[in-house]
Amino acid sequence: IAAIRAQLQHLEEEHRVVWTSLAKHESVFSPIHRLPNELLLHIFRLCLPDVCHDLCLNRNNVRFRLARTCWWWRDVMMNSPMLWAKLVIRFEPYGCDGGLDSLADFLRLSAEQPLKILVILGALWQDNDIADMLRLLMPHSHRWWHLAL
Repeated sequence: IAAIRAQLQHLEEEHRVVWTSLAKHESVFSPIHRLPNELLLHIFRLCLPDVCHDLCLNRNNVRFRLARTCWWWRDVMMNSPMLWAKLVIRFEPYGCDGGLDSLADFLRLSAEQPLKILVILGALWQDNDIADMLRLLMPHSHRWWHLAL
């Protein structure tokens, strides 16, 4: 009887482990995971607002948030240059500029897409900020579709 109880306890533990694993992975069966990449990309485009405050270069940008959702969304986001071609660079005390690293990421991820760039100079900008920004942007000047200061 003790051996049967031990075996039962072992089987119950295995059952619990399997159910826990299934619960962790049930999102795989969600309908969103059956969408074609093209449709998901269209949805992502609709998520990107045209208003300046949501296009800023930082890691909390909607594009980075979408890319952090799951591996599939990350793959679609990181391989869709058109989603990275709008840049808002702010030099303001409470601006959302994520620094030159973020600008370099946006330029890399936008591949050869035409760039729409808005630069907002607030009260705290300095000449070296502009020089550093231009040092990154100038090699991509052939892609500038729209530039506003």
